[in-house]
This record gives sequence, C-alpha cells and structure tokens, in this order.
Amino acid sequence: MALNYHVGQLVVVRDDEEQNWHCARIYQTSPVLVKLRPRSSPSKYKFMKPLEALTEHEAKNVLALEQQLRNGMDLGPDPPPMGLTAEEQTAYPSIAAKANSSFLTVILLIGTLSPVILNNLWLMTANVVNEGDGHQHFWWYTLVFDNYFMIVKGLMFSAFFYAFLPEPAKGHRKWLYWLLAIMWPLFSFLIHMLWLAVNTVGSDDAWGLMKLNFPVGASAAVFAWMPLCLYGQYSREERFFATKRFVVIIVILVADLIFISSSHLVLLLFKAFGDGEFGAPDPLVRAIVELAFLLGFMQVYLPLLGKVWQIGLLLFDTLAPMKDLQRQRMLYFATVILDMHRYMYVREMMYATDSVTVVICMVFKDFVYDVYNFGMCSSPALQSAWLMGVPTWKLFLGASEVRVASSRIYETCIFVVKLLSDFLELPRCLTRVFTWTIDCGYPKHTSSKSFCFAETEVKLVNVPSDFGAEFKEWAYKTAKDRQQNRFILQSEDAHSSFDTVIARDAVEKSNGEWRKVWEGFRDPGLFSFYQFMTVQLSGIIFCRYRARIIIKIASSIMLLTTGTLIRLTPSKDVLNRVHDHSQPRELMQWIVPAAMLFFDVLELVLVQCLQDGDAATMGYKMKRFARLFNDPIFLGMVMSCHVCCNSDLYITFANLKFRP
Repeated sequence: MALNYHVGQLVVVRDDEEQNWHCARIYQTSPVLVKLRPRSSPSKYKFMKPLEALTEHEAKNVLALEQQLRNGMDLGPDPPPMGLTAEEQTAYPSIAAKANSSFLTVILLIGTLSPVILNNLWLMTANVVNEGDGHQHFWWYTLVFDNYFMIVKGLMFSAFFYAFLPEPAKGHRKWLYWLLAIMWPLFSFLIHMLWLAVNTVGSDDAWGLMKLNFPVGASAAVFAWMPLCLYGQYSREERFFATKRFVVIIVILVADLIFISSSHLVLLLFKAFGDGEFGAPDPLVRAIVELAFLLGFMQVYLPLLGKVWQIGLLLFDTLAPMKDLQRQRMLYFATVILDMHRYMYVREMMYATDSVTVVICMVFKDFVYDVYNFGMCSSPALQSAWLMGVPTWKLFLGASEVRVASSRIYETCIFVVKLLSDFLELPRCLTRVFTWTIDCGYPKHTSSKSFCFAETEVKLVNVPSDFGAEFKEWAYKTAKDRQQNRFILQSEDAHSSFDTVIARDAVEKSNGEWRKVWEGFRDPGLFSFYQFMTVQLSGIIFCRYRARIIIKIASSIMLLTTGTLIRLTPSKDVLNRVHDHSQPRELMQWIVPAAMLFFDVLELVLVQCLQDGDAATMGYKMKRFARLFNDPIFLGMVMSCHVCCNSDLYITFANLKFRP
C-alpha cells in the first residue's frame, strides 16, 4: 500500500538494498522527490520509508550517520538544525547569515537615521517656494510637501497589505500593490483640487479642510482598491478568507487612525495648558498637573490603544488565522505602532514643558522601567527562579536557597529596580496586550504560569507542578534523548516550530555558564529543562526591545535637531502653528532631548550587556530577529513606518495660509 507523505517529512532513502539508509526530507509529493541536504538538488530513490518505521537499532545508526554528515564541510559552519521543514531549511542559510551584530547595527542605524534625515529634509523644504507674509505656495504644498507624506504612507500600507493578506495560490500580483501605493497620493491630489474648485483654499476654513485630506484620501484609496485586490488575485475559494482578513485589517487601521487624531488633541490640550490658556497656576501645581497628564497618557490612554491591537489579534486568530511567522511579524509591527504612540506624543509633551522636575521624573522612570523589563528580566537564572515559584522579595531577603546571581548585592538591586519599575504602574492585567505561548512539554502533573514583561505576557503551559525526583528523572531522560536526536522519532515533535527547533539547537551548543550561580542548576537534566525555556523567553524579550530602542533613539535625535534645522530655512515662516520657529530655541528645548538621547544610549548599552550570553543563546536571539526581517518587503514596510510615523513626532503643523 502506497504511503502518503507530506512536504518536509523526515524519511530514510536508498537506491539499493545493500546500501545504508540516509536521512532526507520530502521536497515534493507528486512525484515524490526528496532532498538529502538543504542545498542539494531534489532526487528520487527506489526505496523510501518514514524514519519512525525503522527499528530503534536502525534509527540509532541512521541518526549517528546523519550527525556526522551534518558536521561535515558540505553543510558549512552553521548547518540547519534537524527538525526544520523543507521551507525553513531553504530559508535558514539566509537567516543564519544575518544573525550577527552587524545586521542588528544596520537595522538600528536605518531605523533611527532614515526618519531623521528624510523628515528633516521634508520639513526644511516646506516653504522653498516662498509666497511671503507667512503664506505658502499652494501648488508646492499640494504636489511636494503634502504628497511626500502620502507617498510614504502609501508605500507603507501597500507593503502592509502585501505582508499580511493571505498569499494567493498563484502568488501575490505585485502590480496591484504598486497601484495602491500610487492611489494614496493621487486621491489626496484630487481632494486638493476639490478644495481649489470650491474656492476654500484661501479661506479661514482651509486648515481644517486640508487636514481631512489624509483620512479621506487614504480611506477612498483603500476601499477603491479592495475589489481589485480581492477579485484580481484570489480564486473564488480563497476570496472569503481573504475578505475576512481584509476586514480585520481595516478595523485595526481605522481604530489606530482615531487614536492618532485623539493623540493630537491630547497633545494640543497639554500645550494649551502649558501656554497658560487655562490660567497661570503656581509652578509646583503646574508641574504636578503636567506629571499627572503624562502618566495618565501612558497608563490609561496607551493601554486603551493596546487593547485595540489585542482585540485585532484575537479577531485574526478567530476569523482569519495567520501562519506562525506572519503572526510574529504582525506582533512586531503592533509593538512598533504602540511604541511610536508612546514616544512620539509623550516626548513631545515633555519637550513642551518648562519643568525640569517633570522631565527628570519621566526620563528616569522610563530608563529604569526598560532596564528592568528588557535587561534584568532577560536573566535565565532569574527566569528559572520565577519558574520555580520563587518571588523576588525572597531573593532580596536571602530567604530562598535559589540563587540568580553570584552576588547578593546584584540580587538586591534586582528587587530595588523592580520596585522602581512598577512604581505608578497599573496592574499587568490591565496593560497586557501581546501574548506568547511556550510549551514546557512536561507530560504528567502540570500547571500553567505567566511570565510578564512590559505589556507582554508569555504563557508557559505544561509546567511541572512539582520539581521533585519524578521531574528530575524525566528531565534527565529528555536531555539524553535530545542529545541523541531521538526526539525526531516522536510524532508530536515532527512539526515543531522554527523557534522550538533552533532553541533546542542552542541548548545543545550552549556552554551554560549561568548554571554556576546556584548548586541546584548543576543537575544536567534539570538545567537542560530550564535552559530550553529561558532561551525562548529571552528571545521574545530580545526582539521586543529592538523595536523600542530604535524608536526611542530616533525620537531623541529628531527633537534635538528639527527645531534648529527649521529655523535655518524659510520653513520657519510657515511651520508655526504649534511651535514658534520665529524665535530662538530656549535652553530647555536643548536640555530635554539631549537628556533623552544620553539616557537612551546608556540604556541600550546597559540592556545589551544584561541580555548578553554565550554564543549559542545569542545566536538563537539573533536568528529569531533575523527571521523577521528576512523578507525585504517586511523590512521596507517597517522602515517606512518609522519614517512616516516619526514625521508626526515634532508636531509642525503648517499654518496653511494660501493666497486667494
């Protein structure tokens, strides 16, 4: 009876009964072709059967031979770990090539400098065609200044739909997405023509009408493009699922647009209070109100925006589920949007305050919060202690036999920094947005736990209820089986996720230096279990932090440079609706962004030191990050998001006065 194989399945093959069996993966099912190595050509063999059909003795011999071949020169210095699907094996060499500090630095530099350079050039050209007396040239504004924003937004959203709509059976038709990118500035231009036709360009209502161009033009472009997309590249069977995905995306984008508009209102209200439009309170009262305003924005307003994305992700999972990698990219993009809101508007308000005390409090609190949540929480020893149910206060008092560091002073610092980090923070259950799941794999008496950092929750399922003798016996056997690659024979692990496979590989290659901090970690089986969990936890934290620090540094540089660059050009005569660029910069307007930049760089250095580990665990983190950006379209989408969102950082609304 013929066997039904699936792509990526691990099999053994040979051409002659006298030959040894060799491991291979199914590359194609009709006809059945296999690949012996990720970079080898698809081949057909006379004899083939699933690996699990071998006897235990035969399987040991085959896997031993496979391990020798994997260690050979033909696979290069970093061969794909066993357990990846055929598609993942194909992508692995490219991912491994990017998994290094150079790639991280390139992403950091592009993400921080591209918005600063492009947006400053854009603002400096706002009044190149100078009409005088604070008026702008209508055609320059329409065709160049306003269209820049629409072009960048159009490119970002066309890439967004390309990345997150389901892939059609015949592949995406790229011309459709280029069409959407063109429709954004085109529709904006047509709306400008409408205002010109009804003689409102030179009226007092011009500012309010012009601000409708973005939401109206964007909405018209997307809804006009929707039927072209659904009927132009999806078959009848695919169309319903694609429509559900499209609708959920639209719901999220509309909600985010509402939050952008309301964020502008909050910012303008804050500035109006600072300018004395609600009276002139005592400096101390003013500082308290401004601090409460900023904390309220971060602790109430931003969690509400986070709930929009949380509901959106729930709708995706329920109505139009994504593949693992696509969902991870959606989570990363959502964190970018949330952090954009967090640092664009909060730092703009900090820039507008005259209170040194408010600035110090906010900068210090943000610094401590990130150092704890993204730096100290990356400690595998601390994660393991938490997994065992040891609270932080016991580490502080020395009341637990478990150690998370060789120094009691550092353990005390962890507790103190945690207290400062949690100060004035809402409960995690109210601010939680993103959820990950890690299966600990224990088969007997289990429980579930949640590990929280920042706005992210990591659910650990199948956690041992008791870490006693029975668990240690299981952990030792599991570690031995992994070392001998027997886990490949287990059907439940045959389709392990990419993250799980490379985490196993990292555990096998890791030197496990951190086991020295406590005698209890010296048990090989016990330590292997903790390391497998903590490697994955640290990888999630690592990727989350990269999104945040890029946005923080870009916002600091933008606030530090933009005001001066505008004052050096004719733009100073027209970009005055929020900031008065006709006057020199005040000292506080230099101190605030300079302090932000200093602490951002200090934080980056400190967090990177705390996240550092041996080569294997750092390799896992970098591969997880590189996999996100292995697609150039997703990379372009994220970078264009940095550019277009940062254009809103230093609020520079033009006066929008035109000659009648």
